[in-house]
Amino acid sequence: MVFAGFTGAGAWTSPRLLQSSTAKPLCHYGAVRDLARLFAYVRPHGARIAVSVLLMAIVGACYGAFALLLQPLLDRFLNPLPGGEAVELLKIPITGQPIMLDDVLPASAGNPFTVFCGVLLAVSVVKGLCDYSASCS
Repeated sequence: MVFAGFTGAGAWTSPRLLQSSTAKPLCHYGAVRDLARLFAYVRPHGARIAVSVLLMAIVGACYGAFALLLQPLLDRFLNPLPGGEAVELLKIPITGQPIMLDDVLPASAGNPFTVFCGVLLAVSVVKGLCDYSASCS
């Protein structure tokens, strides 16, 4: 038996105990069979895994939306100077056309600060529910 470390032939062995001085290649025919066997155990839970991955993608989108909503909060609502300028949320990557905050929050919806706080609260609640559901499923 050869232990992990220097073999004396100028090469290092893997960190596990080897049965002989010749190691198996990393990719051999048994690896595909072992992977197929592993997927056979995972297959009955495929729907739950897919739902969990989808919910975690929604959580990631909520993190991005929350970060995107912080700029208008700081620029428009927490700015002590009175300014009537429109706040840009983002630009569409292909066309370069900006999406303004006033386009998303219409004036007929009521007080913009109240609506904006409601949107922040809704994003946080959706993120929390999806995160909890993904960890439970």
